[in-house]
Amino acid sequence: MKKIAFLVGLVLILVSPIGTWAKSYSVGPVDIKAKVNYDGSMEVSEQRVYSFSGSYSYAYEKINKYSGDSFLSGRSEKYRLSNFSVCDDQGCYKQNFGISNEDTRLEMGSFFVIEEASYYYVKWFYSAEDSSRTFKVSYTVDNAVTLQSDTAELYWKFIGDKWEIEQKNVGISVQLPKTIDGTKIKAWGHGDLSASVAIEEGNTVVMSSKRVDKGIMMEGRVVMPKDSFYGGALGSSNLATIEKQENAFIQQTIQNKGWKSAETLLGVILTLLLGGGLIWELIRSIRIFFRYGKDKELPKVNLSGRIWEAPSNTSPAQVEQIISGDSNKLTTKAFTATVLNLVHKKVYRLVRSDKKEGVIFKKYEYYLIKTEDNLIMDGAEKAVADFLENIGTNKVIVEGKEQRVLKLERISKWCKQNNSSARSFFMTKLPKVAFSKNLEEGFFDRESHGMKSKLAPKLAMVILFALIFMIRIEVSGIWVIFAIVNGVLSLTSILITSVLTFFGERLSDKGLEEKAGWLAFKKHLEEYKQTKDYPIDSIILWEKYLVYGTLLGVSTKALSQLPVNFSESDKQMMAAYWAGGRSGGMGSISTSLNSVNAAISSLSSSTSSSYGASGVGSSGGFSGGGGGGGGGGGGGAG
Repeated sequence: MKKIAFLVGLVLILVSPIGTWAKSYSVGPVDIKAKVNYDGSMEVSEQRVYSFSGSYSYAYEKINKYSGDSFLSGRSEKYRLSNFSVCDDQGCYKQNFGISNEDTRLEMGSFFVIEEASYYYVKWFYSAEDSSRTFKVSYTVDNAVTLQSDTAELYWKFIGDKWEIEQKNVGISVQLPKTIDGTKIKAWGHGDLSASVAIEEGNTVVMSSKRVDKGIMMEGRVVMPKDSFYGGALGSSNLATIEKQENAFIQQTIQNKGWKSAETLLGVILTLLLGGGLIWELIRSIRIFFRYGKDKELPKVNLSGRIWEAPSNTSPAQVEQIISGDSNKLTTKAFTATVLNLVHKKVYRLVRSDKKEGVIFKKYEYYLIKTEDNLIMDGAEKAVADFLENIGTNKVIVEGKEQRVLKLERISKWCKQNNSSARSFFMTKLPKVAFSKNLEEGFFDRESHGMKSKLAPKLAMVILFALIFMIRIEVSGIWVIFAIVNGVLSLTSILITSVLTFFGERLSDKGLEEKAGWLAFKKHLEEYKQTKDYPIDSIILWEKYLVYGTLLGVSTKALSQLPVNFSESDKQMMAAYWAGGRSGGMGSISTSLNSVNAAISSLSSSTSSSYGASGVGSSGGFSGGGGGGGGGGGGGAG
């Protein structure tokens, strides 16, 4: 009996260090709620479930005062926080004042807040062992909203990148003032690329993630009408700059994802190069590609370097590829310009609603109506027309009668609801169709394209042998050798990938002349304000200015303000096809010009729906970049 007691005691002694010293905790689910007020303040409530293994007695959180990057945020004023409180399942904690040392220990059920130069430090005390506790930390950000020159902005890190551990099942909801026009709200998310952001009914911005890893932030950025607020911090940025920043973040995220996939694949491919003479063959191919892939200098169009009319009727999507030299992508401007070109070619009519629509915020709606003409289309125009046809139409009363129409806003909504199909069209099919047409029409050099295409089968052979090599390594277990070899080959793969990515297709002599012409035409459009004494007297010329000006980046406002002097027949044509009503007079011209400005803005949003959110009911994913918001910091327990 004594021996048994001795053995039991020995086991307890041996096991006790594990229970005493080996402790850990996890955080999740996380529920963060925020309410933005008209005075620019924001009430925040952060609720986290802590699951403890071992004994714990305190937790803390740091919240930064300044924006992470004042250049991005356009804000220099620090964030002011007040009204701190800490509660858990058993009640709310008592705040102790006058404490300046972060290492101070207090009795259970107490907390303190220290305001440092650049952050707030919140620490609370409890007792928990091998159990779960739900803590709620609440505070008010007195000046959360930044009043930029033409918009109001909320830019806040709801989860900073300095937390001790990951956080699971994160949900964030931000309630904006309900009187704001929901269509004027835009939201983006930064940090955790697996997260999503959406704008729900009632002007609530919702962000969620299954897991936010240690070292990763979860940041939200929301823009709203400035006149919705009577308080907040002053900023020096504007809506156009903010949207430009977010578009850059999105493009960088897409590029980074592509690089990551390509780098992983090429890391496997390059493993093969140890096996034989393929490395020499690949280098030889690249050298040949350099010889054929470099463009000649652009020819001079004329002494002034500008031309008054579009140099050709080449489709907008093809023109963009000719100018950029990139056969693999097109921007939103190419899609918008192509739709306008379909109106120019009388495939569609652009029509404005008979009256303003809406419950509270009334505005005109714009529609595309298919004409009955069976026009022959090919290339990008046909692809876009088929895409619009796939979205579908509905019946409305317009022009005094019931007609089947495609509402412009429906294009953007369809893209958001069918994100995968939309991205496949915009990022793969449309660029491929446009480039095929460019090759067919001789704008790109076929011999150069053929040399580049010959690299594909060689790379396929590299992949095959690399996979076989990896299987052999896995069977033999020579992981150390593989790691060394793969490290060396990864550096080589980055170099080769960079070369193949940087050098695009080569323009032919015809393509160089075409590019020079379009750049000269763009220069003329940008300087047209200097020649307003010479109004456009042909609707065909005006339509080309509109289509290609949109493609070449001329502002929609400038395009809608082009000076015109049309004949009566051109006025009638403009009224019929460009949302000018049914009268055909000068009033209709003015209506058309204003309608075109609104319609282009609506169309331009169609391909931007894969990331971020715009308007109530929209949703999208997080992007990388960001970091300019306030808040953030980190936290932990001990």
